[in-house]
Amino acid sequence: MLHKRYRFLLIQELKKTIRKYLEESSSPGKLSVFSYSEVLDSFFDPLLEINWYVHDSTELDHEDFTVSYIVRYAKRPPLAEWRILEYGKKSDSDEYRVTFSYKEREQPEVEWTISVEKFVSLLLTNPPDQRTNIHL
Repeated sequence: MLHKRYRFLLIQELKKTIRKYLEESSSPGKLSVFSYSEVLDSFFDPLLEINWYVHDSTELDHEDFTVSYIVRYAKRPPLAEWRILEYGKKSDSDEYRVTFSYKEREQPEVEWTISVEKFVSLLLTNPPDQRTNIHL
C-alpha cells in the first residue's frame, strides 16, 4: 500500500507544482505544453499504473542529513552517462547491445555487455532486482 500512496501523492504534487509554475511564470518554455490540463493529466496519469518500488528503512536521526540523503538520490540518474561505454549492433546479428561499467562498494569496477532491452529494464527497476547482483 505504501508504494501506491507514495506514487499517488508524488504525482499529485508534481502536477500542482507545474500548474503553480505555469501560473507564475511569464515564459514557461518547454513546460508550456502542460498549460492544457488534459495534456498534463495524459502525461502523468499513466504513471499511476506502473508498479513503483518503494524501499523504507529505519528513520534517520537528523533532518538535515535525511534531506541531503534523499536529494542525493532523487536528483541523480540510476546510471551516469559516462558509464555507458559502447552502444550498437553486433556485427553477426541484428541485436543492439550496450556495454557499461559499474562499481559495487569496495569491489573492482566491472564492465557488462547486455541487450538494450535488458539494460532498459534494469534502469526502470532501479534499484535492480537483488538476484542480478548488480547495483547501477
